[in-house]
Amino acid sequence: MLLESPRVQMVLLVDGRRFRGAITELPNGADPDAAALPFAERKPETLSPGDSAETAYARAARNPYRRIIVLDEDETLVGLLCLNLGGTGFCGAPRPETRPDAHEAS
Repeated sequence: MLLESPRVQMVLLVDGRRFRGAITELPNGADPDAAALPFAERKPETLSPGDSAETAYARAARNPYRRIIVLDEDETLVGLLCLNLGGTGFCGAPRPETRPDAHEAS
């Protein structure tokens, strides 16, 4: 099942690009063929594209799934921001020691 993978923390539901909800867990005994929307949280904490990186990091850090949904003013899904497992940076961001400029002299 999808949410049984430790790499999958959240499933986003959209209608076109309009955000409808997020699923982070399913109840025991949930019918695997049931519609997903009834299991979704409809109003999770979100960010807007104009929020600062500091705000984004703080909100993701206090979220138990380390994920924050980014929506525009029309509730159109813009993206999903996540922190890495250690909470030391954003998912997909290169580690400082692997950045191209890491070996340049100061």
